[in-house]
Amino acid sequence: MPTAAMILAVFFWASSLNANKALVATLSVTEVAGTRFALGALVIWSLVLITRQRVNIRSLDKRILLMGFLEPGLVSVLVIWGVTLTTATHAIILWSMMPIIQPVLGRLVLGEPMSRVVVIASLIALAGSLILVSGSLSSPAASIEGDLLCLAGVLCACLNQLAARRVATGGTSNPFVITAFQLTLALIFILGVMVFIERPDITLDQQGDTAYMLLAYAGLAGSAGPFLLYNYALRHMTVGRISLFIPLTAPIGAAIAWALLGEELQWFEFVGLAVIVTAVFLPLLSEQRRRQARRLA
Repeated sequence: MPTAAMILAVFFWASSLNANKALVATLSVTEVAGTRFALGALVIWSLVLITRQRVNIRSLDKRILLMGFLEPGLVSVLVIWGVTLTTATHAIILWSMMPIIQPVLGRLVLGEPMSRVVVIASLIALAGSLILVSGSLSSPAASIEGDLLCLAGVLCACLNQLAARRVATGGTSNPFVITAFQLTLALIFILGVMVFIERPDITLDQQGDTAYMLLAYAGLAGSAGPFLLYNYALRHMTVGRISLFIPLTAPIGAAIAWALLGEELQWFEFVGLAVIVTAVFLPLLSEQRRRQARRLA
């Protein structure tokens, strides 16, 4: 179930990328992010009420406050801002570093085992990402400022994952409550950025039906669904294993664009996809082999 949850979460994140890209063409970054988080928080809080989940603010793990601020709050701002100054290719490469960083941080901060198979799978995932973007590594549109912003977003996501793992395994909150507070705090952060930093001309009320449908999808598939699944998976998997799924976002997004939008994929992109998928499932296959060996012993 945790593996299926992460695959579905990554699919949601990947499928919402095209919606976000289309929305940013007519709306400000904070309008898109704020609407996404507001809709996502509304959906999750509704589920909390419908399923009668227990919410005890006094016993709430204070690290959830950090989670909402870091991701999706600060990460969204840094990455979207960074991509406007550099290429999506460079952003993909930087995000592919997460499976390399997280096993080490998981070991140092959380004391989680750093298995050999996860380290090997992380290197394979990085190789797959490099293959995926090999056709456009050099671009005049890239800049060191944009790359640094994207790298800062990756580091914030790593820190959030460490905090989320602590919260998820602490037993004080369930995934519904964690996600509800996380999205609510992210919304507060984005509203602060909107009021004090970006100060955009609000044009949300001037959009057509297509934009509203895209916003609804981005709220559900880009916020509510994936973060709920992500927080559930963190209760059962180490941060090293979880981070292996992140590079899947790029190839899945490319495959969706190919299937629905008719965008062409080159042969090396299919190879990159195959390599990344192999990396994601390598630890799972290794674990199944160990279980079978124990049964036969």
